[in-house]
Amino acid sequence: MKKIILYISTIALLLGFIFGKARAQNIQFSMDVQPELHTEVVRNLSFGTLIANSGKHNIPADNPRSGVFRIRGLKDHRILISLNMPDYLSHQSDMVNDRIPVQLMASYSSSSTPNTHSLKPVGKDPKALLLTDQNEQPDSSIWQSRFIYIYGSAIINNVKAGRYSQDLTLTVEYH
Repeated sequence: MKKIILYISTIALLLGFIFGKARAQNIQFSMDVQPELHTEVVRNLSFGTLIANSGKHNIPADNPRSGVFRIRGLKDHRILISLNMPDYLSHQSDMVNDRIPVQLMASYSSSSTPNTHSLKPVGKDPKALLLTDQNEQPDSSIWQSRFIYIYGSAIINNVKAGRYSQDLTLTVEYH
């Protein structure tokens, strides 16, 4: 009888130990995953060193001095790009009020590799692009790139010597 009580006590103790320690856990969490979209400046637009009163200087899209952005994102996604391009370049010194007028344009490559042969204009309004190249061979990569080319002209009038620059803003978001 003592053995049965000992066994029952031992079993009850073990069950109490096991079930007493085993408590149900309810873990909840939420995730917000944003698709990756990466933009980089491959090359800055540069008119180089120019002489005052030298007139209009043009840089075409295929020129090594044209500006180039690379946009990399998930293949088959649509992106919306918009550009805020300046109308003039300002002198580096706040004491100089001279400005150099510029007429900038932007085009994008329909290829996922740098290629100025198949450029399409971006325009002033936001432009929706598909991050898939219909002309390329399918591959297993989930990433695709597009290249935006910035080019145009500057009119050099009678301006003071110095460095002239301005910011151009490219905004890219999934559409």
